[in-house]
Amino acid sequence: MSTVLVAVSSVTASQKMLNPVLTLARRLGGTALLTHVATPRVGEPEDELRRRGYESVTELKEQLMEGGIAADTKVVFANNPATAIVDLAIEQDVTMIILGVTGKGVFARMLAGNIPMEIIKQSPVPVLLVPPDWDGKL
Repeated sequence: MSTVLVAVSSVTASQKMLNPVLTLARRLGGTALLTHVATPRVGEPEDELRRRGYESVTELKEQLMEGGIAADTKVVFANNPATAIVDLAIEQDVTMIILGVTGKGVFARMLAGNIPMEIIKQSPVPVLLVPPDWDGKL
């Protein structure tokens, strides 16, 4: 059975991933591992980061399960989200990593860093970038 790793950064990003993940997991006949990478910041309590992380993936998990896709969640703490996602993909022996692209412009990506590109460079498994407006129809 195949497993897709779906990395989401927020509740909003998670909501946009429902149809694409349902479509792909069904076609692959597999399960989904939903993850959020929390980046610790000075003065921000770990329990608050963990709560927001699980909030980001819980609704998507519930909706996937309602759609017949087995799903699990994991919140990871790391200073480098790209490496954390790739490490989790290797550890969990996933078939594919699925990332939603926010649609930020090139300048915004230069300032914030380009996590999807770093994941693509490091990943030993295929990485699928989902455009912000894709409804999951193939």
